[in-house]
Amino acid sequence: MRTARRRRAGGGRGPRSQGRRLAEAERTLKALRSRNVDALVVSRHQSKRLLQLESADLAYQQMIEQMSEGAAILTIDGTILYSNRQFAEMLQMPLEKVMGSSVEEHIVSSTAPSFREMLAKAAKRHVRAEFSLKRTEASPLPALLSLSVLKGYEVPAIC
Repeated sequence: MRTARRRRAGGGRGPRSQGRRLAEAERTLKALRSRNVDALVVSRHQSKRLLQLESADLAYQQMIEQMSEGAAILTIDGTILYSNRQFAEMLQMPLEKVMGSSVEEHIVSSTAPSFREMLAKAAKRHVRAEFSLKRTEASPLPALLSLSVLKGYEVPAIC
């Protein structure tokens, strides 16, 4: 996200300067309202200060990381962009090896064609089915997978 800058109110004095400051303030407010900004740099008394805006994002991220269910964000082709620790633990793999891998690598091979169909359907609507996940040191783990389109993400994604 971008950081908005706000100039000191005592800048230029004329109407033209006031018009520029007003336009800049309106652009800043628009960026804040559209959530395109997550911090402001404020100049005061010859120093600059970074003000970070708080939102529900941090609480939501903590909830995803601490819940007991596995969660992941996938590209349309099944590449794992993000995974919480619980999903990695379900696969008995280090988190850094799970992210970037293909989710299909973690589905029992005999059900891979069915999973590919489910993934294709998930690009259009919410789908749910049970599949067995491969694990490093144990027998496969039956898991109910629920997939749906993730809106507002930078690339087409499924969660």
